[in-house]
Amino acid sequence: MSRTEKRKTILFGVLDWGLGHATRSMPLIDALLALDHEVILAGSGAAARLLQETYPRLRFLSLPENKIAYGRHAGWSALLQSPRLLLNIQREHRLVAAFLKKEPVDLIVSDNRYGLYHPETPAIFLTHQLELLPPADAEKMAFLWRYVWKKAQSHLFRPFRQIWVPDYEKADQSLAGDLSRAAAPLPLRYLGPLSRFSPAVENTAPKAGLLLLLSGPEPQRSRLEKLLLDQLPDVADPVTLVRGLPGNHQKLTHPLEKDRLRIFNHLDAAALQALMVSHACIIARSGYSTLMDLQRLGGRAAFIPTPGQPEQEYLARRMAAQGIAPWQEQTRLHLAALLQETRHFSGFQAENGADYRQLWNETLSSSGI
Repeated sequence: MSRTEKRKTILFGVLDWGLGHATRSMPLIDALLALDHEVILAGSGAAARLLQETYPRLRFLSLPENKIAYGRHAGWSALLQSPRLLLNIQREHRLVAAFLKKEPVDLIVSDNRYGLYHPETPAIFLTHQLELLPPADAEKMAFLWRYVWKKAQSHLFRPFRQIWVPDYEKADQSLAGDLSRAAAPLPLRYLGPLSRFSPAVENTAPKAGLLLLLSGPEPQRSRLEKLLLDQLPDVADPVTLVRGLPGNHQKLTHPLEKDRLRIFNHLDAAALQALMVSHACIIARSGYSTLMDLQRLGGRAAFIPTPGQPEQEYLARRMAAQGIAPWQEQTRLHLAALLQETRHFSGFQAENGADYRQLWNETLSSSGI
Protein backbone atom coordinates (compact mmCIF):
# COMPACT_ATOMS: atom_id res chain seq x y z
CA MET A 1 0.00 0.00 0.00
CA SER A 2 1.47 3.35 -1.04
CA ARG A 3 1.63 6.33 1.30
CA THR A 4 -1.11 8.08 -0.62
CA GLU A 5 -3.58 5.26 -0.13
CA LYS A 6 -5.81 5.26 2.92
CA ARG A 7 -5.71 2.31 5.30
CA LYS A 8 -9.14 0.69 5.14
CA THR A 9 -11.09 -1.27 7.72
CA ILE A 10 -12.88 -4.38 6.48
CA LEU A 11 -15.44 -6.45 8.38
CA PHE A 12 -15.07 -10.02 7.10
CA GLY A 13 -17.63 -12.64 8.16
CA VAL A 14 -18.05 -16.33 7.30
CA LEU A 15 -20.81 -18.92 7.52
CA ASP A 16 -20.56 -21.61 10.20
CA TRP A 17 -21.63 -24.71 8.23
CA GLY A 18 -18.42 -26.69 8.54
CA LEU A 19 -14.97 -25.14 8.18
CA GLY A 20 -14.85 -24.56 4.43
CA HIS A 21 -16.19 -21.02 4.42
CA ALA A 22 -13.52 -20.02 6.93
CA THR A 23 -10.62 -21.78 5.21
CA ARG A 24 -11.41 -20.46 1.74
CA SER A 25 -11.65 -16.91 3.07
CA MET A 26 -8.14 -17.04 4.56
CA PRO A 27 -6.20 -16.14 1.37
CA LEU A 28 -8.38 -13.04 1.00
CA ILE A 29 -7.86 -12.12 4.65
CA ASP A 30 -4.11 -12.74 4.39
CA ALA A 31 -3.88 -10.45 1.34
CA LEU A 32 -5.67 -7.66 3.21
CA LEU A 33 -3.28 -8.00 6.14
CA ALA A 34 -0.29 -8.06 3.79
CA LEU A 35 -1.46 -4.68 2.46
CA ASP A 36 -1.68 -3.37 6.05
CA HIS A 37 -5.45 -2.94 6.06
CA GLU A 38 -7.36 -3.57 9.28
CA VAL A 39 -9.54 -6.68 9.32
CA ILE A 40 -12.30 -7.35 11.83
CA LEU A 41 -13.52 -10.95 11.70
CA ALA A 42 -17.07 -12.16 12.31
CA GLY A 43 -18.54 -15.61 12.65
CA SER A 44 -19.81 -18.36 14.91
CA GLY A 45 -19.35 -22.01 15.80
CA ALA A 46 -16.35 -24.07 14.68
CA ALA A 47 -15.60 -21.64 11.85
CA ALA A 48 -15.24 -18.84 14.40
CA ARG A 49 -12.92 -20.94 16.56
CA LEU A 50 -10.74 -21.69 13.55
CA LEU A 51 -10.50 -18.02 12.56
CA GLN A 52 -9.70 -16.97 16.12
CA GLU A 53 -6.98 -19.62 16.40
CA THR A 54 -5.49 -18.54 13.06
CA TYR A 55 -5.73 -14.78 13.66
CA PRO A 56 -5.55 -14.35 17.47
CA ARG A 57 -4.62 -10.65 17.25
CA LEU A 58 -7.60 -9.58 15.16
CA ARG A 59 -10.78 -8.23 16.68
CA PHE A 60 -13.78 -10.53 16.45
CA LEU A 61 -17.54 -9.99 16.25
CA SER A 62 -19.53 -13.01 17.45
CA LEU A 63 -22.58 -13.81 15.33
CA PRO A 64 -25.50 -16.14 16.13
CA GLU A 65 -24.96 -19.80 15.29
CA ASN A 66 -27.22 -21.28 12.65
CA LYS A 67 -27.13 -24.79 14.14
CA ILE A 68 -28.79 -26.58 11.24
CA ALA A 69 -29.81 -30.10 12.25
CA TYR A 70 -29.47 -32.31 9.20
CA GLY A 71 -31.78 -35.24 8.67
CA ARG A 72 -31.58 -37.71 5.80
CA HIS A 73 -32.06 -34.90 3.28
CA ALA A 74 -30.20 -31.67 3.96
CA GLY A 75 -32.25 -29.66 1.47
CA TRP A 76 -35.55 -30.48 3.14
CA SER A 77 -33.95 -30.04 6.58
CA ALA A 78 -32.83 -26.53 5.67
CA LEU A 79 -36.22 -25.72 4.15
CA LEU A 80 -38.10 -26.84 7.26
CA GLN A 81 -35.77 -24.77 9.42
CA SER A 82 -35.86 -21.73 7.13
CA PRO A 83 -37.95 -19.63 9.58
CA ARG A 84 -35.18 -19.96 12.14
CA LEU A 85 -32.54 -19.23 9.50
CA LEU A 86 -34.37 -16.08 8.45
CA LEU A 87 -34.61 -15.05 12.10
CA ASN A 88 -30.86 -15.57 12.43
CA ILE A 89 -30.26 -13.36 9.39
CA GLN A 90 -32.24 -10.59 11.06
CA ARG A 91 -30.37 -11.12 14.34
CA GLU A 92 -26.94 -10.94 12.74
CA HIS A 93 -27.99 -7.86 10.77
CA ARG A 94 -29.01 -6.12 14.00
CA LEU A 95 -25.69 -7.09 15.59
CA VAL A 96 -23.79 -5.67 12.63
CA ALA A 97 -25.82 -2.45 12.71
CA ALA A 98 -25.14 -2.00 16.43
CA PHE A 99 -21.45 -2.76 15.94
CA LEU A 100 -21.05 -0.28 13.08
CA LYS A 101 -22.55 2.53 15.18
CA LYS A 102 -19.48 2.22 17.41
CA GLU A 103 -16.95 0.89 14.89
CA PRO A 104 -17.51 2.21 11.34
CA VAL A 105 -15.87 0.19 8.56
CA ASP A 106 -15.11 0.90 4.90
CA LEU A 107 -16.23 -2.44 3.49
CA ILE A 108 -18.11 -5.58 4.52
CA VAL A 109 -17.25 -8.97 3.01
CA SER A 110 -19.70 -11.78 3.71
CA ASP A 111 -18.99 -15.40 2.88
CA ASN A 112 -22.56 -16.72 2.66
CA ARG A 113 -23.89 -14.76 5.66
CA TYR A 114 -26.92 -12.91 4.32
CA GLY A 115 -27.35 -10.68 7.36
CA LEU A 116 -23.85 -9.25 7.18
CA TYR A 117 -24.61 -5.91 5.55
CA HIS A 118 -25.46 -2.28 6.31
CA PRO A 119 -27.27 0.18 4.03
CA GLU A 120 -24.57 2.84 4.49
CA THR A 121 -21.57 0.53 3.93
CA PRO A 122 -20.65 -1.22 0.66
CA ALA A 123 -20.77 -4.99 0.97
CA ILE A 124 -19.50 -7.90 -1.13
CA PHE A 125 -21.06 -11.35 -1.02
CA LEU A 126 -18.74 -14.34 -1.52
CA THR A 127 -20.35 -17.56 -2.79
CA HIS A 128 -19.96 -20.31 -5.37
CA GLN A 129 -23.60 -21.33 -4.96
CA LEU A 130 -25.51 -19.25 -7.48
CA GLU A 131 -27.67 -22.31 -8.10
CA LEU A 132 -29.28 -24.16 -5.21
CA LEU A 133 -29.85 -27.76 -6.23
CA PRO A 134 -33.08 -29.48 -5.16
CA PRO A 135 -32.95 -32.64 -3.03
CA ALA A 136 -32.71 -35.87 -5.00
CA ASP A 137 -36.26 -36.85 -4.04
CA ALA A 138 -37.63 -33.51 -5.28
CA GLU A 139 -36.78 -33.88 -8.98
CA LYS A 140 -40.47 -33.61 -9.94
CA MET A 141 -40.57 -30.29 -8.10
CA ALA A 142 -37.24 -29.03 -9.45
CA PHE A 143 -38.81 -26.20 -11.45
CA LEU A 144 -40.76 -24.94 -8.44
CA TRP A 145 -37.68 -25.35 -6.22
CA ARG A 146 -35.54 -23.22 -8.57
CA TYR A 147 -38.30 -20.63 -8.98
CA VAL A 148 -38.58 -20.18 -5.21
CA TRP A 149 -34.79 -20.03 -4.87
CA LYS A 150 -34.49 -17.33 -7.54
CA LYS A 151 -37.14 -15.24 -5.80
CA ALA A 152 -35.42 -15.68 -2.45
CA GLN A 153 -32.00 -15.05 -3.99
CA SER A 154 -33.12 -11.75 -5.50
CA HIS A 155 -34.25 -10.57 -2.06
CA LEU A 156 -31.24 -11.93 -0.14
CA PHE A 157 -28.64 -10.50 -2.53
CA ARG A 158 -30.23 -7.05 -2.75
CA PRO A 159 -28.22 -5.39 0.08
CA PHE A 160 -24.86 -6.26 -1.55
CA ARG A 161 -22.91 -4.45 -4.29
CA GLN A 162 -21.14 -7.40 -5.92
CA ILE A 163 -20.95 -11.18 -5.83
CA TRP A 164 -17.50 -12.75 -5.81
CA VAL A 165 -17.41 -16.33 -7.07
CA PRO A 166 -14.47 -18.60 -6.11
CA ASP A 167 -14.32 -20.41 -9.44
CA TYR A 168 -12.90 -20.01 -12.93
CA GLU A 169 -14.79 -17.62 -15.16
CA LYS A 170 -14.64 -19.87 -18.23
CA ALA A 171 -17.31 -22.56 -18.14
CA ASP A 172 -15.03 -25.23 -19.60
CA GLN A 173 -12.56 -24.69 -16.71
CA SER A 174 -15.19 -24.48 -13.97
CA LEU A 175 -14.67 -26.52 -10.83
CA ALA A 176 -18.19 -25.97 -9.46
CA GLY A 177 -20.00 -26.57 -12.75
CA ASP A 178 -23.68 -25.59 -12.78
CA LEU A 179 -23.49 -24.32 -9.20
CA SER A 180 -21.51 -21.22 -10.18
CA ARG A 181 -22.87 -20.58 -13.69
CA ALA A 182 -26.43 -19.43 -12.97
CA ALA A 183 -27.57 -15.87 -13.59
CA ALA A 184 -27.48 -13.51 -10.61
CA PRO A 185 -29.13 -10.17 -9.81
CA LEU A 186 -25.77 -8.45 -9.10
CA PRO A 187 -22.45 -7.98 -10.94
CA LEU A 188 -20.32 -11.13 -10.74
CA ARG A 189 -16.57 -11.34 -10.36
CA TYR A 190 -14.90 -14.73 -10.73
CA LEU A 191 -11.80 -15.07 -8.54
CA GLY A 192 -10.64 -18.56 -9.46
CA PRO A 193 -10.57 -21.30 -6.79
CA LEU A 194 -9.67 -20.08 -3.29
CA SER A 195 -7.41 -22.13 -1.05
CA ARG A 196 -5.49 -21.27 2.11
CA PHE A 197 -2.65 -23.53 0.99
CA SER A 198 0.55 -22.27 -0.58
CA PRO A 199 1.26 -22.84 -4.28
CA ALA A 200 2.26 -26.43 -4.84
CA VAL A 201 5.98 -27.21 -4.62
CA GLU A 202 7.24 -30.26 -6.43
CA ASN A 203 7.73 -33.06 -3.94
CA THR A 204 10.10 -35.80 -5.08
CA ALA A 205 9.58 -37.96 -1.99
CA PRO A 206 7.32 -40.99 -2.60
CA LYS A 207 3.77 -40.63 -1.31
CA ALA A 208 2.44 -43.26 1.07
CA GLY A 209 -0.54 -43.96 3.25
CA LEU A 210 -4.16 -42.93 3.49
CA LEU A 211 -5.37 -39.57 4.82
CA LEU A 212 -8.93 -39.41 6.17
CA LEU A 213 -9.94 -35.78 6.08
CA LEU A 214 -13.23 -35.18 7.90
CA SER A 215 -15.30 -32.03 8.07
CA GLY A 216 -18.86 -30.76 7.97
CA PRO A 217 -21.84 -30.58 10.29
CA GLU A 218 -22.86 -33.10 12.89
CA PRO A 219 -24.12 -35.73 13.27
CA GLN A 220 -22.95 -36.84 9.83
CA ARG A 221 -19.29 -36.05 10.53
CA SER A 222 -19.26 -38.41 13.51
CA ARG A 223 -21.18 -41.09 11.61
CA LEU A 224 -18.66 -41.12 8.81
CA GLU A 225 -15.79 -41.18 11.29
CA LYS A 226 -17.20 -44.31 12.92
CA LEU A 227 -17.79 -46.02 9.56
CA LEU A 228 -14.24 -45.34 8.44
CA LEU A 229 -12.66 -46.45 11.71
CA ASP A 230 -14.72 -49.66 11.69
CA GLN A 231 -13.36 -50.53 8.23
CA LEU A 232 -9.70 -49.74 8.90
CA PRO A 233 -8.82 -53.40 9.62
CA ASP A 234 -9.54 -54.07 5.93
CA VAL A 235 -6.91 -51.54 4.85
CA ALA A 236 -3.23 -52.45 5.05
CA ASP A 237 -1.82 -48.94 4.52
CA PRO A 238 -0.81 -46.59 7.34
CA VAL A 239 -3.65 -44.15 8.04
CA THR A 240 -3.85 -40.58 9.32
CA LEU A 241 -7.18 -39.25 10.56
CA VAL A 242 -7.80 -35.50 10.81
CA ARG A 243 -11.16 -35.09 12.53
CA GLY A 244 -11.84 -31.44 11.66
CA LEU A 245 -12.61 -30.38 15.25
CA PRO A 246 -10.84 -27.10 16.07
CA GLY A 247 -10.92 -26.24 19.74
CA ASN A 248 -11.72 -29.84 20.74
CA HIS A 249 -9.03 -31.30 22.99
CA GLN A 250 -10.75 -34.58 23.81
CA LYS A 251 -8.53 -37.43 22.63
CA LEU A 252 -9.98 -40.19 20.45
CA THR A 253 -8.40 -43.61 20.95
CA HIS A 254 -8.45 -46.63 18.64
CA PRO A 255 -6.85 -50.13 18.84
CA LEU A 256 -4.83 -49.52 15.65
CA GLU A 257 -3.37 -46.26 16.92
CA LYS A 258 -0.23 -47.91 18.30
CA ASP A 259 0.32 -49.79 15.05
CA ARG A 260 -0.48 -47.75 11.92
CA LEU A 261 -3.01 -45.06 12.81
CA ARG A 262 -2.42 -41.42 13.76
CA ILE A 263 -5.29 -39.23 14.97
CA PHE A 264 -5.47 -35.43 15.08
CA ASN A 265 -8.49 -33.37 16.13
CA HIS A 266 -7.26 -30.41 14.10
CA LEU A 267 -4.11 -29.12 12.41
CA ASP A 268 -2.96 -25.72 11.26
CA ALA A 269 -2.67 -25.02 7.53
CA ALA A 270 1.05 -25.80 7.26
CA ALA A 271 0.78 -29.16 9.03
CA LEU A 272 -2.33 -30.16 7.09
CA GLN A 273 -0.73 -29.22 3.76
CA ALA A 274 2.29 -31.35 4.63
CA LEU A 275 0.01 -34.34 5.22
CA MET A 276 -2.03 -33.78 2.04
CA VAL A 277 1.02 -33.68 -0.23
CA SER A 278 2.73 -36.66 1.41
CA HIS A 279 -0.15 -39.17 1.44
CA ALA A 280 -0.91 -41.38 -1.55
CA CYS A 281 -4.68 -40.94 -1.26
CA ILE A 282 -7.15 -38.66 0.54
CA ILE A 283 -10.66 -39.67 1.55
CA ALA A 284 -12.90 -36.65 2.18
CA ARG A 285 -16.30 -35.10 1.81
CA SER A 286 -16.92 -33.57 -1.60
CA GLY A 287 -17.45 -30.10 -0.21
CA TYR A 288 -16.45 -27.33 -2.57
CA SER A 289 -13.69 -25.96 -0.33
CA THR A 290 -12.09 -29.40 -0.21
CA LEU A 291 -12.16 -29.56 -4.00
CA MET A 292 -10.47 -26.17 -4.20
CA ASP A 293 -7.74 -27.31 -1.77
CA LEU A 294 -7.12 -30.43 -3.85
CA GLN A 295 -7.04 -28.32 -7.00
CA ARG A 296 -4.27 -26.26 -5.39
CA LEU A 297 -2.17 -29.14 -4.09
CA GLY A 298 -2.91 -31.98 -6.53
CA GLY A 299 -3.03 -35.67 -5.67
CA ARG A 300 -5.36 -38.66 -5.66
CA ALA A 301 -8.62 -38.53 -3.75
CA ALA A 302 -11.96 -40.25 -3.30
CA PHE A 303 -15.16 -38.70 -2.03
CA ILE A 304 -18.01 -39.62 0.31
CA PRO A 305 -20.70 -36.91 0.00
CA THR A 306 -22.65 -35.92 3.08
CA PRO A 307 -25.94 -37.84 2.79
CA GLY A 308 -28.78 -35.73 1.48
CA GLN A 309 -26.61 -32.77 0.44
CA PRO A 310 -27.36 -32.32 -3.28
CA GLU A 311 -24.38 -30.01 -3.83
CA GLN A 312 -21.84 -32.53 -2.53
CA GLU A 313 -23.49 -35.35 -4.45
CA TYR A 314 -23.39 -33.26 -7.64
CA LEU A 315 -19.72 -32.35 -7.17
CA ALA A 316 -18.75 -35.96 -6.45
CA ARG A 317 -20.51 -37.16 -9.59
CA ARG A 318 -18.88 -34.35 -11.57
CA MET A 319 -15.36 -35.30 -10.44
CA ALA A 320 -16.03 -38.96 -11.30
CA ALA A 321 -17.46 -38.08 -14.73
CA GLN A 322 -14.30 -36.07 -15.48
CA GLY A 323 -12.13 -39.04 -14.51
CA ILE A 324 -10.56 -37.19 -11.57
CA ALA A 325 -11.79 -39.07 -8.47
CA PRO A 326 -14.29 -41.82 -7.57
CA TRP A 327 -16.98 -41.62 -4.92
CA GLN A 328 -19.28 -43.78 -2.83
CA GLU A 329 -22.45 -43.16 -0.89
CA GLN A 330 -21.94 -43.15 2.86
CA THR A 331 -24.69 -45.74 3.36
CA ARG A 332 -22.84 -48.14 1.02
CA LEU A 333 -19.31 -47.38 2.08
CA HIS A 334 -16.72 -50.05 1.28
CA LEU A 335 -13.39 -48.38 2.03
CA ALA A 336 -11.09 -51.02 0.56
CA ALA A 337 -13.02 -51.08 -2.72
CA LEU A 338 -13.03 -47.29 -2.90
CA LEU A 339 -9.24 -47.20 -2.52
CA GLN A 340 -8.85 -49.75 -5.30
CA GLU A 341 -11.03 -47.64 -7.55
CA THR A 342 -8.79 -44.56 -7.20
CA ARG A 343 -6.16 -46.31 -9.33
CA HIS A 344 -8.37 -45.84 -12.38
CA PHE A 345 -8.69 -42.06 -11.92
CA SER A 346 -6.22 -39.30 -12.75
CA GLY A 347 -6.37 -37.35 -9.50
CA PHE A 348 -6.08 -33.56 -9.24
CA GLN A 349 -3.37 -31.59 -11.04
CA ALA A 350 -1.84 -28.87 -8.86
CA GLU A 351 -2.42 -25.24 -9.87
CA ASN A 352 -1.22 -21.96 -8.42
CA GLY A 353 -3.57 -19.29 -7.12
CA ALA A 354 -3.95 -15.61 -7.99
CA ASP A 355 -2.38 -12.58 -6.37
CA TYR A 356 -5.23 -11.34 -4.19
CA ARG A 357 -3.34 -8.18 -3.21
CA GLN A 358 -3.98 -6.89 -6.71
CA LEU A 359 -7.66 -7.76 -6.33
CA TRP A 360 -7.89 -5.74 -3.11
CA ASN A 361 -5.97 -2.79 -4.52
CA GLU A 362 -8.44 -2.58 -7.40
CA THR A 363 -11.47 -3.10 -5.16
CA LEU A 364 -10.57 -0.69 -2.37
CA SER A 365 -9.52 2.07 -4.75
CA SER A 366 -12.77 1.96 -6.73
CA SER A 367 -15.23 4.83 -6.41
CA GLY A 368 -17.96 2.58 -5.02
CA ILE A 369 -15.92 1.48 -2.01
